[in-house]
Amino acid sequence: MREYRYPATDETIEALRHLRAPWIGFVAGDRGMVVRLADGSQVEIVSEAAEVEPDLEAFRVSARVIDAPPDQPPARVGVDVEPVEDFAAGGNDIVVFNSETWLERAAPGSGGEERAVQFTGRPLQRSESAEAVCAVTDAVVMATTIGTGILVRCGVRPHTVEVVREREAIARFLVERGYADEDRADAPAAE
Repeated sequence: MREYRYPATDETIEALRHLRAPWIGFVAGDRGMVVRLADGSQVEIVSEAAEVEPDLEAFRVSARVIDAPPDQPPARVGVDVEPVEDFAAGGNDIVVFNSETWLERAAPGSGGEERAVQFTGRPLQRSESAEAVCAVTDAVVMATTIGTGILVRCGVRPHTVEVVREREAIARFLVERGYADEDRADAPAAE
């Protein structure tokens, strides 16, 4: 089996560290999320792609700090950005998660051609028949000091991200990734 790695860059990790600071709010869509911090800077989170092999494309979370222009008007919470009262105090916890994307060959179709099928799952979830696998940094959970949180992960569709705020969905994700055990599925999003 051919093995590859597509982890978060040092720039991404450093940008995510900025999210520990107090927030004003955020704007999110299926192409990314931008968090406005109280110091005037912004952190952008997107999905970044790489063609690992001709039939294997991997996606990772990518983040960067964007300095707001000095003449930019202040954000209007509820109008320009989603409110994040719980994140406004700072001291937020940031947890980065990895997964794997792997390639398998499917039985020949009606045309007789062998097809490549790509799968994504938890680390070490790949099947024994995987021909190539790429470990990727695919998600980040940002949690407040009172246990509320936001999950940002690479979306099912290529080049998209999913932004999840529902506590139960974040708890399920944490259990699936082995970060929290089944007995604590209702515990805070991240500790």
